[in-house]
Amino acid sequence: MKKRSLSMTFHTRGGRVPLSLLRALAEESMVHGSGTLSLGSRQDIIVPGVARHAQQYVRQAVAPDLGEHNPDQPNIVTTRSVTARSHRTDWLSEGTYDTILESFANAPDIAVDIVDPRQTYVPIFTGRLHFVATAEPDYWMVSLNNGPNYHRTSLSNAIHSHDIAQVTALIQDNIATTASVDLPALNESIEVALGSRVKTLDGLPLSFPTSSRPLAGFVLDPKSDCFSLSIPLQSQDLPGPFLVDTAVLADRYGITTAHLTPWRSVLLHGIPRSKRVDFEKLLLHHRISLNPGAWDHLCLNGWRTPPLTAQARRLL
Repeated sequence: MKKRSLSMTFHTRGGRVPLSLLRALAEESMVHGSGTLSLGSRQDIIVPGVARHAQQYVRQAVAPDLGEHNPDQPNIVTTRSVTARSHRTDWLSEGTYDTILESFANAPDIAVDIVDPRQTYVPIFTGRLHFVATAEPDYWMVSLNNGPNYHRTSLSNAIHSHDIAQVTALIQDNIATTASVDLPALNESIEVALGSRVKTLDGLPLSFPTSSRPLAGFVLDPKSDCFSLSIPLQSQDLPGPFLVDTAVLADRYGITTAHLTPWRSVLLHGIPRSKRVDFEKLLLHHRISLNPGAWDHLCLNGWRTPPLTAQARRLL
């Protein structure tokens, strides 16, 4: 009888993953799966075609750094992955995103996005609750899909970075008990819970989307005299041998982290100018194409995400 194989999905912390773990997953996929990796719609990593009896080996390869997908606790999506390259909302940094992510004791039960709006498209095409950076340092607009038709609405209060996890819990509890959020009551609850840390959006400067900056494969970082490389995943799964070779080559030049963008591509930062040709040869050897468009472009072609449970579907 043919053994059943499944896709395994692993959550990242806001799109950042050590290259050593990406390599480990690629190697496990070559042994126990289809030999490829792909991305889900919420910055998670999919290992296709893993036989049920072999799943334990894949889990062990990345534990405890990557958590296995739980449809009732979606991955938190952030734009942290492009912060080092976009330079658009000045106060945002990787450290800001790290602090916010660490404030969540557990993954929320609703799909949350924490985003810089100064992109052509922000990753709010999925999820129920969105924290959108304002121009005021450390303050975020709260936007959510509200009501039976999920119209996007915003609260009148802006909240501090330190309070995102707490506000998520407040809204999550509200959604769990009613089909439509009572916005005035929710604003009042937030004001009572957070006190003087709350700011009203009236008169608060917002960050607005700016024009797209293309990232045609390699782009020079003017601040550090090095290159970034964008590898698309929207049209094909990436072969394991390519990811293994990429991790080995990157580690040789001191690059230890891969960034998964909300636009379904992988970014590698910090490629020395003199070593760009080494990565070009690697791409050519594995017949991997470069990202032909903008890095901050909405990519839904062929996207896939694990099936939702009834509870998760209701929360979304």
